[in-house]
Amino acid sequence: MTEKKVTKRLSDIPVRELKKGDEFIAEYLRIEIDVGENKSKLYTFKDNNGEMFKVWGCGSLDADMAVAIIGQKYLVKHEGIGEVKMAGRRPPKKIYVYPM
Repeated sequence: MTEKKVTKRLSDIPVRELKKGDEFIAEYLRIEIDVGENKSKLYTFKDNNGEMFKVWGCGSLDADMAVAIIGQKYLVKHEGIGEVKMAGRRPPKKIYVYPM
């Protein structure tokens, strides 16, 4: 059995900032809950090249990921920004998850 050289600590996995039009296919690895001062969710994925990265949760992503199965591959797409329904609030991100 060959050993793979370890080059990165799990805590050093980069966070990928998603923008409108971004999409990726990756294996869902884990979820961290109540992260940071906003108590957000942070999802960890692994792409086809074996690179791990994290994505911050938002309302639409959290709703879809609530039924996602760890170890499965998903297509994650940022489809834009929604309308503000209440004054003083930020517009919601439209990030959706599709099974592969």
